[in-house]
Order: sequence, then C-alpha cells, then structure tokens
Amino acid sequence: MVKPEILIISNRYDFACDYICACLHEENSNYLRLNTDDLLHLHVFMNPINGEIEIKIDDQLYKIDTDSLKSILYRGPTYLRETSVLNLSPEDKLSKSQWTAFIRTLMVFDKCRWMNHPHATYFAETKAVQLKIAHQVGFQVPNTIITNSDLWHEKITPNSANEVIVKGIDTIYLGIGEKLAFGYTNVVERSNLSYETMSIAPVFLQQYLDPKVDLRVTVVDKEVFSVEILVDRQGVSGDWRLKKDSVEYVPIDLPIDIKTKCIELVSKLGLSYGAIDLARVNETYYFIEINPTGEWAWLVDQSNLRIDFAIAQFLNRGV
Repeated sequence: MVKPEILIISNRYDFACDYICACLHEENSNYLRLNTDDLLHLHVFMNPINGEIEIKIDDQLYKIDTDSLKSILYRGPTYLRETSVLNLSPEDKLSKSQWTAFIRTLMVFDKCRWMNHPHATYFAETKAVQLKIAHQVGFQVPNTIITNSDLWHEKITPNSANEVIVKGIDTIYLGIGEKLAFGYTNVVERSNLSYETMSIAPVFLQQYLDPKVDLRVTVVDKEVFSVEILVDRQGVSGDWRLKKDSVEYVPIDLPIDIKTKCIELVSKLGLSYGAIDLARVNETYYFIEINPTGEWAWLVDQSNLRIDFAIAQFLNRGV
C-alpha cells in the first residue's frame, strides 16, 4: 500500500500538471495524480469521519489520510461542476455530477496545504469580489458597473473612441451541441448597447483602457512571475487572448509596490496561486481580473519562467 504525501487533482490533458509531476519526480516526491476523466476506472473507499480514502488503481492500492497527506493541488475551476450545459445522457450527467461532488469531498483534508482550496477558488472566481478586494489593497481598477439596463451611459466614463468593455459576470461556457463555446471580453461601441441587447442578462461594463499594455502576473505563494503581452512590441487593443498566435510574452520586473499588491491580493482571496491580468496605461497599473486556476504552462516554454518548479516546491513544503 502506498500512502501519498501529495495529491494532484487534474485531467489527463492538463499539460501544466505534466510539468509539475516532472519536477516532483526529479525530487523523488511521493505523489499521486488523479485525473478526473479516469475516475470511472477507479475503485474508491472513503471514510469521511476519519478522513481516509483508499483508491485502487489497477493492482495498486493507495491510502490517503490526514496524517500522511501534506498538500493538495486542485486544478479544477468550480464553475465546471455545472453539467447541464453539456449534451450528455441522464446517466452520464449523473455520473459526472457525482464524481465531481466526490472530488469536493476532499475538503475533509483540512490540515494539509492546498493550491487552491475549493472554497477559496469559488470565492475568488467572483469578478465583483476580485475588483472590490483589488481596490482595497490599493490597485487602480477600471470604472465598472453590473447592469442589464440601457440607462447606464452616465455611469461609465467615455473615452475618445466612445467604446466600452463588455464581459460576463461569470465565465461564459455555452453548450452548442456536444461542444462548449467560451465567451471572451469584447470592445463595443456605446451606441450598440440598446435595451434589446442589454435586457437578457446582467453584464459587466467597464471603462475601455486604450492604449494599454497587458501584463500577466502569476503568483505562487510569495513568488511573482510577470510578463508583458505584446504584438510587434506594442500593446494589444481589446482581449489579447483572441490573438494568442501572434503575441509575445516578455518577462519583466514589476515595481515593488505592484508586486506587493499582487501578493496581498492573492492572500486576501485565500489563495496560494493566482493568475492576475493587469493593464498598464502610461505608468498606471490597473487590475483587470484574477483566475485562481489560470493556465501558465506556455510561460514555461515561451518565457522560461519556472512556475512549475515553484509550485512543486510549494507542494513539497506542506504546512
């Protein structure tokens, strides 16, 4: 029987976890990776009172208990627990929902170190909460309202281009057949936001920052990894994710006060990891949002930022 000290919850296509596992393997760490898309093939036995789980994978038995487990890496965004958007049979929906619920039962392991705890992830995924706490720690934030009304025009400061940022209150995943469509941030002319387009559901409306330079700041505990996101050495207008094939990620050193605010923001949200999007306008740094399960693997490859090593070291240290 193997008693892992580190538990990784991921999926088989999560390349970021591949990097982390490689680091853990080099350190001879005692870890177990559970891929959520393989759970159907496992045999699990859990005692929630004692905080013990036995998992049989092929012919190997693993025992996870409170005394031996020192850290958990939980890579799942909490909004993906909703299965109604998927074109699944009732049986598949039942299976998916209950296995997802089983993963959440790992919260009984409350003495170990988490990255990130589901409670904190759920809290931090709320964009309104992000903005409020970012403001509290001293970040500049764009003028923002949440509304489904067309009577919003005096609430958002217009810019010279007369445009505004529009994005969902929560991450948008829409089921289209058997596929999921992702909702990006959009730059929209103010005149195009009529009652007919606004009344369906509330949205985030934000002051449009332009020209700007986008920054991705990845915080691992107290370590900070930062890049500028550029196209032809210039900032990107609108959502840079729509131009992923063209952008360049250039490592930078943030000013000390901005770096400190990033660390404080992650801590106040109850996280040990956060992928923060900032926008620099002239010399002012605006907080845009934070993703508690944001991707980072491409920064290892393209910018040589050893985020994988930092996470592995965090998991190895335990509480």
